Amino acid sequence: AIDERQRGEFAERVGAWAAHARALVAQVAAQQLPVQQAAQQLASFAADQQQQHAVDSDAKPHLDSKSLFEAALRQLLDEYVEEVYGGGAQAKEADTAGGNPASVIFALLDVTLEVCEQGHVEKPCFFVLVEDLVDSCSIVECEKVWKWLEGKTPVLGQPAFFSKGKFVVLRTCNELLRRLSKSNHTVFCGRVLTFLAHLYPLAERSALNVKGLFNKENVTKVEDAGEGEESLDAADSVDDAKFHRSFWSLQQYFSSPPLVTSSDDKWSEFVATSELSLSAFESHTLNLSRPKVAGADDDDGVAAAGKRAAAQRTYAIKYLTSRRLIRLQLRDVDFRRTILVQFLILLGYLRNPTKAEDSLAKERAEQLSQIEARVLHLLMETETGLEDAASEPPKATSPAECTTAHFVGRVQHILSRENNWVQWKRESCPTMEKAPAPSALDALPPMKRRRVAAAAGAVQLGNPELDRLWNLGLDNNAFLTSKDREVTPTVKDYLLPLKEQMEPDAGIEEEYKLKNDKVYNWKALRLLARTNHSMLSKIGTDSLEAVVPLYYPDVTVAVEKSKTASDKADKEPKTTKGKHSTTREAEQKETEPAGASKAPAKTEMEAGEIAP
Repeated sequence: AIDERQRGEFAERVGAWAAHARALVAQVAAQQLPVQQAAQQLASFAADQQQQHAVDSDAKPHLDSKSLFEAALRQLLDEYVEEVYGGGAQAKEADTAGGNPASVIFALLDVTLEVCEQGHVEKPCFFVLVEDLVDSCSIVECEKVWKWLEGKTPVLGQPAFFSKGKFVVLRTCNELLRRLSKSNHTVFCGRVLTFLAHLYPLAERSALNVKGLFNKENVTKVEDAGEGEESLDAADSVDDAKFHRSFWSLQQYFSSPPLVTSSDDKWSEFVATSELSLSAFESHTLNLSRPKVAGADDDDGVAAAGKRAAAQRTYAIKYLTSRRLIRLQLRDVDFRRTILVQFLILLGYLRNPTKAEDSLAKERAEQLSQIEARVLHLLMETETGLEDAASEPPKATSPAECTTAHFVGRVQHILSRENNWVQWKRESCPTMEKAPAPSALDALPPMKRRRVAAAAGAVQLGNPELDRLWNLGLDNNAFLTSKDREVTPTVKDYLLPLKEQMEPDAGIEEEYKLKNDKVYNWKALRLLARTNHSMLSKIGTDSLEAVVPLYYPDVTVAVEKSKTASDKADKEPKTTKGKHSTTREAEQKETEPAGASKAPAKTEMEAGEIAP
């Protein structure tokens, strides 16, 4: 019964919050209310509802406001998705009016993002809403959502924001990539991967190919010659079936470079096939003529048509492997560039493998150098205008518009950067974050702390002793090296006041002497323990005065003389009585009762005060 009551209360409060949020989101979508103001109003409404609920907390169980907030936003998103993408009344009205029915969804995401930034809802709530939306939309609608999401990359990429929902983002992108087709949605897949690259740090290991694995599923199928098909030129060795198979067999090495070094037979086969293919390229003259493009009859359309043709020439995902096309393909500029760049990528891997123990022998390295030299020479011949190669290359808007020298330089630069990545993986992917460079202010020597003089206002630390120590001088270093600074005294110097009090003519009463001061005794014992432990045994149960004669021998004679004089004074007989004693005896007689007999006085011998 309690669970049912909690569920009922939860659904009731979530519905109320969702209704209020719907009204605010509608105003944001109609551009009648700013996003920040809508988020503040929604947060104020949530706080009021939570406060009102806290008053009646005895009758109803307490519910977390952030959980209610998130549940209300997700419920509202489900309602919008059903209305917009499910053919609801709102979508029909928007289509009739020519508006955008998805604007309310984007407005809801804007409000949610602002609420998360203000801290009223946990930051993963926004990523959860995006995940629900992507799972509910078609591919066409997901492209619109992704376009909106790419505009929020600066906000989502903040460490404090992204660290809370990075796993949700990764899960959302992976699920979306599984739905996309690699051939039909190539651009969209690239946008998703680029979005992840912007959010995740460069050294994130989850996005790295640490083991150096290759896509072995990229298999090139070679079309075999049909039965009865005759060669175009029986005397030409290029059209030979053996060369055709050997040439396209290079693709297995391009897709899986470790296969080259797997055995000696594979290495020999690769070297022989590479030399045969490069010789075929060298024996065929390039076709540098360009086909006429439609719309280029007038002078104004020549430039635009040329750019369209150049852009079309650069897109070739897979080449046909028919035997009848091999002669034309060997003379094509783009085809030759594609194969030769594949050669450079493979040679770069063989020179710098992922594992250091896979390094090549000297003989094999020389063979690779010869192949690389021939490949670069063929690449330089793929375009005219080599005489301008030494000059500064012009700015190219597409790969087809750049000069050959510029193209080869770019490829070599990219491959050199790839070698850096390989070396970084060999070192177990250390972090790339570096400490900021010291500024000019950091290079300056540290400034000395200025002390405030006592007259101008002493430093107050809340303790009298600390205040005294802190205000002893303006500079602590100068104070420590000062000659006037109090240092630890010697035992003899520390016992000098006690020695002066022990003098007979000092006239100091016993209770006021330093030997009764506990702090003075403790400091004296510390000094004695530091210098000579045997002094402590001589003190025993006596006072500190027992140690003074050891440092001041003259004080012993003075003390003994004083004791002798006092003893003589005590033993002298009293022959006279003063006025006060006579008066005291008379008063005693008067107070004695009459008839009382006076007992005879005992002698000193009878009292036992003096030994016989």
